[in-house]
Amino acid sequence: MSAISIAQDPAAVGVSGERLERIGPAMQEYVDRGVVRGISTIVARRGQVVHRSLHGHQDAEAGVPMADDTIFRVYSMTKPIVSTALMLLHEEGRFQLEQPVAAFLPSFAEQKVMEADGSMVDAVRPFSIGDALGHTSGLTYDFMLDNPVAGLYREARVMNDASRPLDELIETIASLPLAFQPGERWHYSVGIDVAARLIEVIADQPLGDFLAQRIFEPLGMSDTAFGVPDDKAHRLSAMYGLPDLVGNGYHAGNLVEAALAGFNERIDVDETYPTSTPETFVRGGLGLFSTIDDYYRFAQMLANG
Repeated sequence: MSAISIAQDPAAVGVSGERLERIGPAMQEYVDRGVVRGISTIVARRGQVVHRSLHGHQDAEAGVPMADDTIFRVYSMTKPIVSTALMLLHEEGRFQLEQPVAAFLPSFAEQKVMEADGSMVDAVRPFSIGDALGHTSGLTYDFMLDNPVAGLYREARVMNDASRPLDELIETIASLPLAFQPGERWHYSVGIDVAARLIEVIADQPLGDFLAQRIFEPLGMSDTAFGVPDDKAHRLSAMYGLPDLVGNGYHAGNLVEAALAGFNERIDVDETYPTSTPETFVRGGLGLFSTIDDYYRFAQMLANG
């Protein structure tokens, strides 16, 4: 895939060149303040890239600067890709959004809901595929502090056992109660991991293969995959952040404030987000590695409709 070119005249696509010039100094300020160690930025409009810039390092300790081809653990930016993949199957008429997930994953057939006091009640209805995609299923995340089910997720190591294949992970999730009734409210969750397993079952194909054939290869996303091959390992960005969000008192309500204050110690996440075991560490809510150019190609595809 050819390199992404930058438009010579931003005004031709309705963008102020003067305002674009403010982006670089603003990003550099985040690096200088210690909010982040490195930033790679692309701005595009009407299918044209009008700005790109690099600041800081992909590995501060080794002095390796951020590069156009730096590979990142994209964490929850895996979700839009996996959600799009599932919707490709919807376009083919392979399922309906209103169908219960249990129609394809029977372990979710008889779910219980845990009340705030720890008591269990029956789910009023099975959660649907649309609920899983839209975070209205009743599922949760281990770092959520507003429901007791999150504690059960932590005990079951839902997010911290990269050796557990996707099918086993989903069975574990199905064995745990829901945090609220399906459709009752929006709540960020492992729903896209469920969507990932739905892709495997409906398409009868491993998730990584499906994503490669249906999204990555057609878009020229040659650096996006579960795992990083040895010949690209030197391009992988180091990780900086907090090793334990919950243990350090951070949660969904104050992460932005905390990030602006700066927390970027170097952390080793290979146990929970490994580079070398794509055969087992396949997820829907996180797990992919990608570059800014690859992810731009995906985002531009969505913008193109």
